[in-house]
Amino acid sequence: MDLTNHLMRKRSMKNKILDDASFDLNDGKIMYKTPVSITDIHVYLVEPLEDPLVYVDVLNELHNAGPDDVFHFHINNPGGDVMIGIQLINAMKNSKATTVTYLESFVASMSAIIFMCGDIKVVNDDGLLMFHNFSGAIFGKGHEQRSQLLATTDWFLDMIRNNCMPFLTENEITRIERGEDLYINSKETRTRLDQLELVKQAKQKHGDQ
Repeated sequence: MDLTNHLMRKRSMKNKILDDASFDLNDGKIMYKTPVSITDIHVYLVEPLEDPLVYVDVLNELHNAGPDDVFHFHINNPGGDVMIGIQLINAMKNSKATTVTYLESFVASMSAIIFMCGDIKVVNDDGLLMFHNFSGAIFGKGHEQRSQLLATTDWFLDMIRNNCMPFLTENEITRIERGEDLYINSKETRTRLDQLELVKQAKQKHGDQ
């Protein structure tokens, strides 16, 4: 979806009902103007996702944002803590604001999944997405480690499916589960997103008929 057209469309819809307040003594017509505040917030995810306190302000702004606000997430980092990433994704999804994610360079692991969750995705030249399995350590008795590993694996793969399909195929997710690092450059990313947009438009057109 074109970002400029999307934002202009949102604002023009508001402008249709907004005009200068006026009063005409001859015909008694009254028209009111309601001011609308539109805020653009730019968030730069350029460091690994490590300290959750760094993102509290972003989470709070997303929570309090209105439907005319726009958050721009400029992403260029290798990933990081899955828990932080999921919290950011959920805040983006639950926010009333429009979220725009930008593939600005190398975007990997959890940050690649965050990129996929933008309402609008902007792909710059020479970018590279990388998806792979999670890394971590498990402690405890043998049966506890086994239970935790199985549960964490299922949870992580479901999270990828929820946020990255159909951009990623089930076959590609299986390859990730088996330990493969999956790289997708800007050209291929644009191709896949364009194809998904065409499918979406076709479904909408079919639904309108």
